[in-house]
Amino acid sequence: MLDKSSQTYKDFAIALGKIQDAVKSKTILAPIVIYGPSSYLGFKACNALRDSWLQLYGDDDSFHSFDADDLDLSLCDSLVEQRSLFQSSTLYMLKRCEKKLGALLTGQLGSVASSGQEQWIFAFSPSDKLPAKLSDLLQKMGAQFVCCVDPFPADLPRFILSLAKRFGVALSLDAASLFVTVCGNDLFQIDNELSKIALIFAGREAVLTPSDITPYLNILREDHAFELTNFILKRKGAQAQMLLEDLLGRGESGLAILGLFARHCRNAIAVSELHSRRSPLREIASILRLPVPVVNLYNDYVRSQPHELFASLLIECARADEYLKSSRISEELVLSSLLVSMT
Repeated sequence: MLDKSSQTYKDFAIALGKIQDAVKSKTILAPIVIYGPSSYLGFKACNALRDSWLQLYGDDDSFHSFDADDLDLSLCDSLVEQRSLFQSSTLYMLKRCEKKLGALLTGQLGSVASSGQEQWIFAFSPSDKLPAKLSDLLQKMGAQFVCCVDPFPADLPRFILSLAKRFGVALSLDAASLFVTVCGNDLFQIDNELSKIALIFAGREAVLTPSDITPYLNILREDHAFELTNFILKRKGAQAQMLLEDLLGRGESGLAILGLFARHCRNAIAVSELHSRRSPLREIASILRLPVPVVNLYNDYVRSQPHELFASLLIECARADEYLKSSRISEELVLSSLLVSMT
């Protein structure tokens, strides 16, 4: 059974790079399988292979994408019948393969995908592993596997540095770390923020520092962030609510405050997990880039609450983000509701 347990982001990058090189050299491969828990890297891998293919063949007819649920035996038959004598090669991308691919491969699709006349990509929805029987079948077909695994938290800043280069932006390591502070490990959000920064600083060759990018990210002033976090950790709900109202009254961004709430939940989850592993206090502080006294406060804070609460609150923060961006609901009402649950 193929799973992500022995795979890393480095393995992902190597596997994808080898396949892209093979595509560029016009080597017809056995089917390519995109799987793993990272929806962001799965999305990027599919797009990268599609773009490499189209750059090589430059013909929209050379690429076709289907949802596995929409592919039946009659469509497989039509793919065989429609093979062009003039089209040098065609890339077929089959998405959301987890439900029907096994049945399809034991039918007509199996002979089509193994013919060597077209290139197939089988992309799976995010999951830690492939079903055992299906992974065995794909391995017998000689499939090439790309396991999409996000970088470890400690490696995220350097991952962001390399990602920024693709946007034409040079960041300092501290600036890259700031993206982690604002976005956590949400790679889609990091990608969006980098895209925004790239547009703002288009043409600038100098390395961007935290002071350059802070005005364009939804970040609270450091003193306000510290004070509000301190009230939450000490469960001083009334003081936290008064400060929240004061900040909104001064014109602070509701999204910036929501970002602080989300970071607080992520920190609480991380401290809870690391504490359960008996990680030393200073190690936790180093991993989370927090002062030791703040980690002490988090230790006391998470002991009195079930671990599941913070994961649930993080989901609520994501919903609140949608509300604040797409509705006219009161910022104070949304944020106060979250604050009550945290304190």
